[in-house]
Amino acid sequence: MSFPFLNRRNFFLVSIIVLGFLVRFMNISTNPPGLYWDEAAIGYDSYSILKTGADHRGHFLPLFFESFGDWKLPGYEYLLVPFVGVFGLNELSVRLPNVIFGTLTVLLVYLLIKSQTKNYKLALSAAFLLAISPWHIQFSRAAFESTIALFTFTFALYLIYKSISSKNAKFLILGVILMALTQYIYHSYRIFTPMFLVGVGFIYRDFFLKFKKLVVTTAIIFLIVSIPIFIFSFTKEGKDRAISQSTFNQADFEKARLKFDQFSKPPFRFLSKYLYNKPLYTSEVLLKNYLDHFSPTFLFFKGDQVGRHSQVDIGQINIFELPLIIIGLFCLKNLKNRKFMYVLLLWLILAPIPAVIVNPTPHANRALQMVIPLVIISGIGLNYILFKSQKIIAALFCLWIVAVFLIYTNTLFGQYPKKFAADWQDGNRDMINFISSVSSKYKKVYVTNTAGVPYIYLLFYTKYDPSTYQKFGSTKGFGNYEFVDTNAKIYDQKNSLYVAPVWQKVNGNLQRVIYDSKEEPVYNIWELTGNK
Repeated sequence: MSFPFLNRRNFFLVSIIVLGFLVRFMNISTNPPGLYWDEAAIGYDSYSILKTGADHRGHFLPLFFESFGDWKLPGYEYLLVPFVGVFGLNELSVRLPNVIFGTLTVLLVYLLIKSQTKNYKLALSAAFLLAISPWHIQFSRAAFESTIALFTFTFALYLIYKSISSKNAKFLILGVILMALTQYIYHSYRIFTPMFLVGVGFIYRDFFLKFKKLVVTTAIIFLIVSIPIFIFSFTKEGKDRAISQSTFNQADFEKARLKFDQFSKPPFRFLSKYLYNKPLYTSEVLLKNYLDHFSPTFLFFKGDQVGRHSQVDIGQINIFELPLIIIGLFCLKNLKNRKFMYVLLLWLILAPIPAVIVNPTPHANRALQMVIPLVIISGIGLNYILFKSQKIIAALFCLWIVAVFLIYTNTLFGQYPKKFAADWQDGNRDMINFISSVSSKYKKVYVTNTAGVPYIYLLFYTKYDPSTYQKFGSTKGFGNYEFVDTNAKIYDQKNSLYVAPVWQKVNGNLQRVIYDSKEEPVYNIWELTGNK
């Protein structure tokens, strides 16, 4: 009896997928060490929809979710509902969709490359590099919408290619619908997806011109599906986040113009205000922000400097991919499918564009879509080293890969939770667990209103009834919980508990000190001993 599934090719593929899953799944309830406030909001909104059909603010089946300083797109929120229903409201359920779809993206990369190059070794190489990519792993271990958007985009592209090869209209229509839906999952795709589709349409113009009716139909479908997000993009809510983090503001322009003026030499100094104008400044900033994403420092050595987006002291992609990318770029021309090569380059060139108009840059989350063309190019380089170079070189390179991966995983599972506890608001879970266990003993529980978000942690970790909160609660308080500033006059209260920052001196009895994973104190919990 033969088992064709157990051949060597499939054994390697399954091994890669299992490896990719394990490194994304291990310890996700405690690593990242805390639940970031966006994760808590997404989780509780999904829980609220599951229980009441409305988000925690009472909006019935909203298309867009009000968050902290911006509005979240609906993709991850609704995808999360069945996970919360099955696993409950906790870190595991909130992060598990990204683990699953992040792992499935590894499989998709294999299928996409194999379908377009007919080279299963190259497909395995690229899939392996994505499976162990620090960039992709980082965003597959927490509730980042960009990971789901990347999976959806890659799946959509695979279906479009399947339509081109099989001339099956159903695949094209489904692929285009999925492309349109990426715009509802993560904000970057509101810019990236339309630009990419226009580019693909140009590259494959000969094919699409033969099927004009089908192309027009799919274009209309894409536009119809995109209408709500298009309208939303021009509303105040849709622009708030971009405006608040915009790279282009008058103050920065004036600083840049003043600097230009200071370094200008006579007789041109008096012309500086004319020579250095807003269009020139804008072009300069856009180019700098764009090139930041191709900086070797960002890609190979330091990465994104936000602790939630990387380990900060290593690159977004593995250091051993530096020579692989160089080799891969030289070998790109050897791909038999020239149009796929053009699509790959188009993907890479367009990927950072959504990240260039807002601060800070480079931004690993907004530019996550870069990771797949990069690992494919790296895969071409790895395929060359493994199968076209001397065996000793291939063996030494494999040892380098293993060493880098082992160092990375040791850092990820050992040092990262402690080093970046503050970036993940670690300590809130322990604080909530303590005060919720004793809150019934007190008339009031006051909680320091840090950044206006502690309420969402209380809702999340206590699994507070969403319908009750919608009717009687607010961000200022619910039940016997009240959220206050550090200068609130509450010290004269008795039979009350106060969750204070560690630096604040409080007249009362210290009940508990809350520490984060780094063993740094985060909160002091006091019993107030006033007279009222």
